[in-house]
Amino acid sequence: MAPVFSKPDLKPYADAYIRHRPNIQRVLNLGFAVWTIGGTYWALQAKPKNAGQGRGSSRRSKKGEANAAGDSSKPKRVQIDALFYQRLKALLRIVIPGIRSREAMLLVMHSSLLVFRTAISIYVAKLDGRVVGSLVRAQPVPFLLNILRWLLVAIPATWCNSWLSYVQSKLALAYRTRLTEKAMELYLGGVGSQDKIYYKLSNLDDRIKNPDQMIT
Repeated sequence: MAPVFSKPDLKPYADAYIRHRPNIQRVLNLGFAVWTIGGTYWALQAKPKNAGQGRGSSRRSKKGEANAAGDSSKPKRVQIDALFYQRLKALLRIVIPGIRSREAMLLVMHSSLLVFRTAISIYVAKLDGRVVGSLVRAQPVPFLLNILRWLLVAIPATWCNSWLSYVQSKLALAYRTRLTEKAMELYLGGVGSQDKIYYKLSNLDDRIKNPDQMIT
């Protein structure tokens, strides 16, 4: 039979946890932070595997080509590796060209509003507990005061949610604008540039049909 633990057996452990609860939470938070930073660092240091190295890799590539037809219908899984972070870094350089740019200011404003909304949510959660507690204890005056506080906190909460939606829309529009301008610059070329990929695809290479639709 499996050992059965009674309440007196678990009481010392529960008391020890209650006494050292802040320290235990700090250790758990620190361990989670170390695990996250270590995983991110390991992913950044990992190098993507290069296909075709050696004879064994060439043989495996041939087998992979033979099975490519069967696996073409399956969607490829996105891996969080060094290549992913490299592409993310390139995209961030496009959408946020500098610290003093408009996009960076919008991102800081969006983050500040998120922190402010989190603080309001925590205060509202505590206020809900006070409202329920005063209602259970049959205290009419504290109950009415807590209801009044709850109504008053709705004013900054509504303002914060409205501004958050507005800034999020402006930030998404700014990012899309930066990415579209970069794509148009790569395909059409800048002023006086000889690297006009769109015109080369349209006039010199007929393997890609409708390159204008590919851009949009």
